[in-house]
Amino acid sequence: MSVKSVALLAALNLFVSAIPVSAEVISGVGVLSQGAWDFSESASVHPKLDPNADLTFVLIVDPPPERTAVWGLNGATLVMVDSSFAELTTAPEDTSLYDWEWPLLMAATYVIRTGERHYAKFRILDLMIPTIEYVYQPNGSRILKDGAPTGIAEQITTWGRVKALYE
Repeated sequence: MSVKSVALLAALNLFVSAIPVSAEVISGVGVLSQGAWDFSESASVHPKLDPNADLTFVLIVDPPPERTAVWGLNGATLVMVDSSFAELTTAPEDTSLYDWEWPLLMAATYVIRTGERHYAKFRILDLMIPTIEYVYQPNGSRILKDGAPTGIAEQITTWGRVKALYE
């Protein structure tokens, strides 16, 4: 990765932060500019240096076979769920479904159980600039939605409607 790319990722990370939607969940878009994500801090962290890193991507394209995966770090496990990001409201209760590695798919919705035993749902928005959209439950319950809109498209639509009221 070039110095210019690293600088761009660092700048993006400064502007992308968590959007609190209530006291119950935290949602936002995160750029994994340092290589991993810590849901409890809503921040990109170094996967080997930060003991609270929860998530990283593995993208190996050379030599074949290609391997792409999403990994849980520091005791975090995850599961790919058969639900859309917006429709998923509760983390699966059966922890035997969770594993530390799953295939990396752009259209997939994942649930992660962090090392602190908190839950978050996320989806991958971009692989070139590793970016996720997420909803994190800091109190340890499995509830991943509080009735407020989740999903960037829903937030933009909702904001557009509110803005139109004042124009």
